[in-house]
Amino acid sequence: MMAQISVVMATYNGAAHVRQQALSLLAQAQLPAELVVADDGSTDATLDVLRDTLAGAPFPVHLHQNALNKGYRRNFIEAASLASAPLVAFCDQDDVWRPDKLARMTRAFDDPAVKLAYHNAAVTDRESRATGRLYGSDGGRKVSESSLADPWSFSLGFTQVFRRELIAFTPLHALSCDFLFPQERLAHDQWFFFLASCFGRIAFIDEDLVAYRQHEANVFGAIDRGRARRLAVFKATLDHSRGQVAARGASLSAKEAILKAIAKDETQDGSCRATATALAGHYEEFAALYADRVGTYSHGIGSRTAFWLHLLASRRRLGTRGLAYPARHAVRDLVFGVLLASLASPTNGH
Repeated sequence: MMAQISVVMATYNGAAHVRQQALSLLAQAQLPAELVVADDGSTDATLDVLRDTLAGAPFPVHLHQNALNKGYRRNFIEAASLASAPLVAFCDQDDVWRPDKLARMTRAFDDPAVKLAYHNAAVTDRESRATGRLYGSDGGRKVSESSLADPWSFSLGFTQVFRRELIAFTPLHALSCDFLFPQERLAHDQWFFFLASCFGRIAFIDEDLVAYRQHEANVFGAIDRGRARRLAVFKATLDHSRGQVAARGASLSAKEAILKAIAKDETQDGSCRATATALAGHYEEFAALYADRVGTYSHGIGSRTAFWLHLLASRRRLGTRGLAYPARHAVRDLVFGVLLASLASPTNGH
């Protein structure tokens, strides 16, 4: 018997496209065990469209409307906690699922070690014309089996199905830090991908199981080729390099704290706690590496040079520990950090 899947949909002012998404759920060969909809305060007819389209659906539909707008991160994370089936699938409001999506994804969990599976998708424009594929054949990951080598990998939420047991760690989500937007917590897809990579395997299904609709055309302003503009772009590049390294370091430290909390949690089984302990040590070392990288963008040039030389001297040792400091990062830190950091905008404390 196939495992049951709860579908969790987060909506916000999606009336224009949500009917097509809902119809594709009704057309699934393996129907959802339930549909949980968390609406984030829509001011259009999103919920009316869903009620009309899903009237008489052959599975339970639970509609929840937030009193206050939570933002998509918190909305998805909290909505996932309402799911009751052994497997959970995230669902956007504006895509179209292939009829065999749930059945195909369920089979990935025949392997008990798989904690999360994700699939490829056909990228389409707003008129549903195919424009490409979301991922290459590697699923966009550098390493598919290791929880250590690439802490930055994640898949988009609408491609994911994961075991509900991972929701037990949701109270620790508040400790997380997004390496792209460090003022934010991890997005729902980053969060569950991180947990699955720590405590099991992640499977990639290289099939286009969703038509991933893109709404907005990319719009670029006119290029100002003046000297002031070129200088501003140059300084922004330096600031971005420094900020990116610092943000990644903060994200690694946050993951270390999360794993240490799991390791201390006596309600978790011994195997889970042992895994968390080992991974916390790894993330601690990785965070220290990024602290050295931040050092190449700070202080005076002598101190920046010392940090960079220390990183170079540590490359072989770091490599044996699964902590990559590739040559391209070393070159970037040398150029944008050691040599040019003094030209970037000042930061607090430096």
